[in-house]
Amino acid sequence: MKKLTLMLAATAIVILAGAYFLLRPGGVTTPGPETPPPESAGGKGQAVNEPDLGFTLTLPPGFTAEKNGDFSRIYYRQTREPGAGPANFVYISAVPKNSEGAEGTIYNYSRNDIAKLRSMQPGDLTALGDNADPDLASYFTYKRADDVMLGGFGTKTFVNGKPWEFPAGTTEYRYLTEFDRVTYIAGGYVGAGTEGSHLSKAELDDIFATIRFTPETILVSTATPASEGDRKTYTSAEAGLSFEYPGNWEENPAGQSFPDGDLFSLIVRGETQRPQTEMYDGVIFAVMKPVETPDEVMAWMKEQYESADPVDPERPPQYSAVAFGGIRYEKVVVCGLGCFPYYHTKQNGKIYGFLGLAAGPNAKTYESEISRIISSVNYTAE
Repeated sequence: MKKLTLMLAATAIVILAGAYFLLRPGGVTTPGPETPPPESAGGKGQAVNEPDLGFTLTLPPGFTAEKNGDFSRIYYRQTREPGAGPANFVYISAVPKNSEGAEGTIYNYSRNDIAKLRSMQPGDLTALGDNADPDLASYFTYKRADDVMLGGFGTKTFVNGKPWEFPAGTTEYRYLTEFDRVTYIAGGYVGAGTEGSHLSKAELDDIFATIRFTPETILVSTATPASEGDRKTYTSAEAGLSFEYPGNWEENPAGQSFPDGDLFSLIVRGETQRPQTEMYDGVIFAVMKPVETPDEVMAWMKEQYESADPVDPERPPQYSAVAFGGIRYEKVVVCGLGCFPYYHTKQNGKIYGFLGLAAGPNAKTYESEISRIISSVNYTAE
């Protein structure tokens, strides 16, 4: 009996000790909800790395990237439909050293415009381009705002309250950050985007707060531009234009880049280019016979390039605006068996057009020359 009593007492002590261990502070606890991992420094979103252009940034969820030539990128919400009109979006262009002549191939870049922006002081108003009409010039007028920091570097800021061909209420913010190797033109159109593509100034600021510049990774062209002595001049008094072009580019009298035939055409065939095939190594530059019309440029272009029977319905014409020699051109890229960039402007009541197709290993050099040709065009009234 005594042994049984001792055994029961010992058992009770073990049970009480176990209960104390389980219930004491710091003992076994019920697992709670997992602590969420901390967000990355850039916040939620998708990382973008462009080593060839020398920058990285983070985009909000739902944004997509679009290549605009070799030196420009555009970012927008994926709800924007291909081929649609102007919408809110972010852009970043890199102008590498030795590529300063690539006007028309780099988004929102013009050598003359950059010079004007550099010379502005805070509070100054300046119209970019060479628009003699004051009403038209107002759409290209920028105000120098206070400098900001982008990627840790001092950056000039410019504001345009009614950019050309954007919906009323749109504002463009343009930023200029310069290094020895490259000049960055970054910015965005905010405030009045089409449904589903709206971008606010706060969102634009958040995106640019994540940008980091890596100019040491950018591709810098070492191509030597043709000397002035290597150039020829084409003049047509009837068409009302003249321009310079490389003397070693071959004239192509049989050019048919435009429906009514070409006013003037040049061609370069690269080492691997085969005859009677599409251009994949070389360059074609063609001049359209000017068309006298009361239509505005974009209305005329849409009638010409948006036919009822498109070559490739999956890739509708893509429109953008570029500048050559301080003159605004409307650009359209039409894709079929290859993609063809056309540039149009209206001068002296006529619509002028150019095709500049470059392909192959020397495409960047050819594109730079195309920009140089169009920048040299001089329009004269008959």
